[in-house]
Amino acid sequence: MATQLQIRRGTTAQMNAFTGAEGELAVNTSTDTLHVHNGATAGGFALARADGSNIATYAGSFTTLAASSTATLNTLASSGATLTGGTINGMSVGATTASTGSFTTIAASGAITGNVTGNLTGSVLTAAQTNITSVGTLSSLAVTGAATVGNALIDNTGNATLNFLTYSGSQDVTANIQVGRAELSGPASVIYFQTNNGTALSTAMTITDDGNVGIGVTPSAWGANYAALQSVLGLALWTTRNTPATILGSNAYNANEASDRYVTSYWASKYTQNEGIHKWFTAPSGTAGNAISFSQSMTLDAGGALRINGTTGYFGEKFTVTSSTSYTQTSVRTGTGNEGHIVFRNANGAAGTIFTNGSATAYNTSSDYRLKENIADADDAGSKIDAIQVRKYDWKADGSHQDYGMVAQELQTVAPEAVSGDADSEEMMGVDYSKLVPMMLKEIQSLRARINALETE
Repeated sequence: MATQLQIRRGTTAQMNAFTGAEGELAVNTSTDTLHVHNGATAGGFALARADGSNIATYAGSFTTLAASSTATLNTLASSGATLTGGTINGMSVGATTASTGSFTTIAASGAITGNVTGNLTGSVLTAAQTNITSVGTLSSLAVTGAATVGNALIDNTGNATLNFLTYSGSQDVTANIQVGRAELSGPASVIYFQTNNGTALSTAMTITDDGNVGIGVTPSAWGANYAALQSVLGLALWTTRNTPATILGSNAYNANEASDRYVTSYWASKYTQNEGIHKWFTAPSGTAGNAISFSQSMTLDAGGALRINGTTGYFGEKFTVTSSTSYTQTSVRTGTGNEGHIVFRNANGAAGTIFTNGSATAYNTSSDYRLKENIADADDAGSKIDAIQVRKYDWKADGSHQDYGMVAQELQTVAPEAVSGDADSEEMMGVDYSKLVPMMLKEIQSLRARINALETE
């Protein structure tokens, strides 16, 4: 071992050009630092001052790093180092406080405990992170690949808020997303809205991939031509996608077939509205899934005509009742006195009524003197009575025979007031026999007068 120690001194310029002998020391008089030479490297190796003021940067590896004053770390990568105390950007870090602070860049290969604020960019959560228990406010969350969302809470008290949730991948979201006390879950083709009573979830609404909505139920297998809103017990409102028809049904759905089908084994009915025409249908009880044979019970056409148990009128009437059995109409008054049932009116007012009194029915035609003028005794009716042809005949419809009656066309020439219709019209003519009663009464009075005259002679 050499026993000689050589020491030199010089300026920085001189030091940079000096190689020196191995183990030789030199003092830089410009920086007041000590250099150690190896006999080969110009300038040697500068030793650190006690205050560290001559160390500008260091890119090496520290076993232990202790800083007694402010230090700037551009990049800190740790594989097991311990920060025993100090500050980062003015924030306390170390054993006596939580490891918090403001980081421009942070790379972590292990767990991070605590709150992270600011923007997170790059690849985040590339693997399952079961140790993340809560998330702050995310203004936008976009998932562009396959992802599993595990019970993310939205706007439930004390939990995170997602203002926007965008999913553009092909992976089904099989977990649940809770909104307040509601929950969205299921495969990509179906969305379930579920309520939470604190102990269990129950499905409140279901939306299928074809846009059909179920309230409290999963929508039936509707055909592609229909868009439906369906509720419990088969109640549904639907429309066809190629016409403006609107349909309200009970216990019925359609799977693009000629007939609707039963939702459950029960009675069915539906109402349709299309092009101003309203139709009501009924069907007897049937088996779930079987075809429904609806009967049209009532129709209200675009002109305001109502048809009950039928679809068409006959004489342009506004109200038609069709029945193959029993009565077509019943009018009930709870009293037993002179009770009105039907009033017939025109532009002049009431023209007739139907009353019941006890067990009798009165068919009344307006006859008030206030409706009349030029009142005088009627002429003798004998000539008209003699001119009326009383016939017997058979009805073509059913072959029934009638012993006494009149033909409208024949009576029209004698008593036109008792005949309705036109002989040249396709509509059949009719006779109101009640109109002949005043004429017959006049003739009876005339006969009685003549008999009285004969009896007094």
